[in-house]
Amino acid sequence: MAILNGSIIGPINTPSLTAAAGVWGAEQQQQYFGNALWPGSAAARGITGNGSLRSDPLSANLQGAWPLNSSKTTSDLSGLGRNLSVSGSVGYPSISSPSSTVYTTGAGTFSNSNYFTLSSGTIDFKVANTNLTVEAWFWINTSSTQTEFIILNFYSSQSEGGFKVDVTNQRISFSAYSGFNVQSSNGSIVKGVWYHVAYTRDTSNNHALYINGTQNGTASSSSMGGGYSSNQIGFAQYGGGGQSWSEGYIQDLRVYNTVKYGGSFNINSVQSIVT
Repeated sequence: MAILNGSIIGPINTPSLTAAAGVWGAEQQQQYFGNALWPGSAAARGITGNGSLRSDPLSANLQGAWPLNSSKTTSDLSGLGRNLSVSGSVGYPSISSPSSTVYTTGAGTFSNSNYFTLSSGTIDFKVANTNLTVEAWFWINTSSTQTEFIILNFYSSQSEGGFKVDVTNQRISFSAYSGFNVQSSNGSIVKGVWYHVAYTRDTSNNHALYINGTQNGTASSSSMGGGYSSNQIGFAQYGGGGQSWSEGYIQDLRVYNTVKYGGSFNINSVQSIVT
């Protein structure tokens, strides 16, 4: 699997958005978003000295958008006010580019003792028969086979699990408290490499995982388990009161109430929230 460290592709002539509502077609996936601002000023969205905000053809479907590239951007850029608080010390080092999505100030770093909590409101990810996309860039700093809760984990009590997207035994997996899970088809996640991961679910309860734009696991189930009251990034509370932290970097975490990817896509189309 190639490391994506090429230069930005574009700008390309912006195509019309003619695909079915809620799904990025080939045209949208190839579109380069340029430097157009999202609604609202950069300062209003908590971006200071970190570039401009990009446009997003699915911005109306965002349920949360967190760059995680500096302490000023733990605010939610979706406009819904779902801001993050920090537990422990989360740094933002300058790091090598994952691709053209690189930020000007690096990414949130996790060192087995710190994490983010959604402090302003919650998102109920477990509702069956609804469209959902969760995506992020991540970089693991360990060769251990321990579970790395890279993207999200949420739970209602120490006696329950949660909805989570993680790395276990070098494979990306999605799982729910009900016991349902879908795992990437091969063990390909290694230490020290940037990956883009996306999880989607549609109204027919079809679930899919994508690694660097390639569909890498599918399943179908409406069994999502109980409700969850806490949303967290880089940390997990699970059955019996156990806990687990991530080790590495996370940036550009987004949640949509639509299926953003209807199949494998060009990874160069995934531009960062900020320029």
